[in-house]
Amino acid sequence: MKRLGPMAALWLALCSGAAWTQQVPEGRSAPQASEAVKYLSGGAGDEERSQLMAQWPQFPLLIVFSADGGAYAVPDSVRIANAHGTSLLEVQQAGPLLMVNLPPGDYRVQARIGGTVQERSLHLGSQPQRLDWRM
Repeated sequence: MKRLGPMAALWLALCSGAAWTQQVPEGRSAPQASEAVKYLSGGAGDEERSQLMAQWPQFPLLIVFSADGGAYAVPDSVRIANAHGTSLLEVQQAGPLLMVNLPPGDYRVQARIGGTVQERSLHLGSQPQRLDWRM
């Protein structure tokens, strides 16, 4: 059985409106779900970034990861927990764009790159929110 390339998988998923749980090792941009939390991750190239950004209104949270110099960064892992500390989403090799479909509320986001772990508190309202995160 022939495997779809990352862009073909993204196109197919976007056209069908489907979210799937299969990991996409190279492209990381196909819609994915972790339990009930849907997310998109990817955006390394200009075309892929444009395709992802077109989907932003469907995802209340957009996190853009970058290094100190401004170049895009890809954290080793990202974890999002609710206000009670319950883990809702854990993504490996997330980004540099990570879009997450979460309801309004308070969250704790943790990103790990190399040996460094950073955390942010986040309040989501009813409007889509962008979080620019320098690693």
